[in-house]
Amino acid sequence: MAGGARVFSHVVGVHPIYFRNRVSTMPEYLERRFGSRTRTVFALLTLGSYVFANFPLVFYTAGFALHRLWGLNQTVAVWLVVGMTGLYTVYGGLMSVAWTNFFQCVLLLGGGLYVFFRGLSMIGWNFQAILGTGQQAHLIAAADHPMSPGLRSRSSPSRPTSGITPATSTSTSAVSPPVRNGTRKWASSSRAGCNC
Repeated sequence: MAGGARVFSHVVGVHPIYFRNRVSTMPEYLERRFGSRTRTVFALLTLGSYVFANFPLVFYTAGFALHRLWGLNQTVAVWLVVGMTGLYTVYGGLMSVAWTNFFQCVLLLGGGLYVFFRGLSMIGWNFQAILGTGQQAHLIAAADHPMSPGLRSRSSPSRPTSGITPATSTSTSAVSPPVRNGTRKWASSSRAGCNC
């Protein structure tokens, strides 16, 4: 839902501004709207985030995968990936990058579908087994529920807690209901008989 709203807002709000002003990149838009200093700052921040955060992680992951799959030295594998990526980007230009992204999309979608259907066949095509019984699907569980995620209580390490302190010491819920007229009641009547 949120993704669809974001795409709609871009199509209706952002893209017409880009087309009307003949702008093709975000730094170019920022320069026209706020000046050249803003463009420079944005470009430096983007470049820094790619160089220091994105590229090292991507190259390390690729080198790690090559090391684990084929036994290549990890450092050599990382530099091999860096070199090959640089070569096809410099010699092929943006068209080679676009085709690479297209093939990666096809591989990711195909691989995801393969894993899903192969996994489903491994459990005898029992889709209900994936959905489960709903025992672990509660958003609000009692603090002493054995499957309740979160921190362990300092006073009782075996008792899991949600990390949210209940309003009173007698409350067994991780989230206490609101107080109305001196008594605790849930906002909706459907919550009153809940055993979760």
